Amino acid sequence: MLWLRPVNLERCLARRRGMNVNDTRPSAVVVDAAPATGAAAKATSPLAWLPYLGLVIVAGIGGAALGVSGVLGSPSAVSAAPGSSTFVPRTVDARVCAGGPVATSLQFGTHVLAVQRSDDSEWAGVRNPAAVGSTVWVLADALVVDEGQPPLAELPVGGTCPVVVASAESAPTPPAGEPADEPSDEAEPAPNPGPAPPPPPPPPPSDTTPPSVQQLGVNVNGCPAVIQAVASDNVGVTQVTLSWSGVASGSGAMTLVGGSWRFEYDSANAPEGAMTFTAVARDAAGNASAAAVANVYMVCLS
Repeated sequence: MLWLRPVNLERCLARRRGMNVNDTRPSAVVVDAAPATGAAAKATSPLAWLPYLGLVIVAGIGGAALGVSGVLGSPSAVSAAPGSSTFVPRTVDARVCAGGPVATSLQFGTHVLAVQRSDDSEWAGVRNPAAVGSTVWVLADALVVDEGQPPLAELPVGGTCPVVVASAESAPTPPAGEPADEPSDEAEPAPNPGPAPPPPPPPPPSDTTPPSVQQLGVNVNGCPAVIQAVASDNVGVTQVTLSWSGVASGSGAMTLVGGSWRFEYDSANAPEGAMTFTAVARDAAGNASAAAVANVYMVCLS
């Protein structure tokens, strides 16, 4: 059986500590019960809950440490470097800045990342494949932007060549009180000419490498039919001539559009039948490539 009797809580605590118990503060209610033995005594001990309190404190500290360290946080975002992936359809000179001196050359078939453009969009700055981290500049119309990439006109402006300004130094002024040098009538001795300068180097050998036509294709699905060619040269292709024979014959000059040469054949007003198209590329030195040939059956379907 349990008995309830009013007692003063602080007087009980004072009695345990050996303090003065003459206190008249409001009382609490204490439950008197028969003393427990065995497992019941351990369960009702005032210190039996302390180990559980320690576990709660350790769990709280561990959770706070995980939250501060960011282990449970979201991963940081990764930003993509801006640029436009492009294709080099022919060998071109690459310069140190827009319109500046030549630094290297980009070979036919190279893929480069365009990262800047000139103020007039005539030049494009690309990552140098031979020196990672540096930028070289090529004519924008010498690059073909890969499908799905942003146009070169959306790249940031850069590549301006530095301007060097030379200033003339004025002659030193003599200190005050000292007379200036008077002009003399005596002729000054001629300076020693020194050794003769070395002879100029011989001129570089003329260009003897002919260009080549890597691809010649004819699209006969539309009217007019479209003929396209891809040509390259160690210096540069200046023209591509197209000729045809079969049910009709003739020739014409192809036009450079982007990175390929293009010609539109008026198939609507031409007879239907088998035809052979031949393309020959030339460079500035007059070297001509081997002929590239495409055989098709010409018919206007529209």
